[in-house]
Amino acid sequence: PGKKSLFICILAVLMIPGQVTMILNYLILNHLGWLNTYHGLIIPAMVNATFIFMMRQFFLNFPKELEEAAALDGLSRFGTFFRIVLPMAKPALAAQAIFVFMASWNDFMRPLIIMSDAAMYT
Repeated sequence: PGKKSLFICILAVLMIPGQVTMILNYLILNHLGWLNTYHGLIIPAMVNATFIFMMRQFFLNFPKELEEAAALDGLSRFGTFFRIVLPMAKPALAAQAIFVFMASWNDFMRPLIIMSDAAMYT
C-alpha cells in the first residue's frame, strides 16, 4: 500500500530543479550542524530521485520466472534477493556507481555553498 503515491512523489521531486532547493538544503544542513563538514557533502548526495527511479525501472523489468524458480528451489524472499536478483543487478548497480561518481565529480555549486573553510577544499 502506498507504492503508487510514493512513486508519484519521486516523480514530483524529479520535476523540481536543483537550483530551487539550494537555499532549503543550506538551511537544513545549517540546522543539523553539517555546514563545513564532510557529512554535509556526502550524506545528501547519497539519495537522488533519478537513481531511485532508474533502479525501480530495472527491478520492475526483472523476470518473475527467475524469482518463481528460486522459490521452487526453496529460497526465501531475502535469499532470492541476495542470491539471484542482486548478482543479476550488478550491471545496473555499476552504471549507478558511474553516474553517482560523475554527478559528484561535476558538482560545483553544492560544495561551494556547503564549504566555507579553505582547509576543507580539495
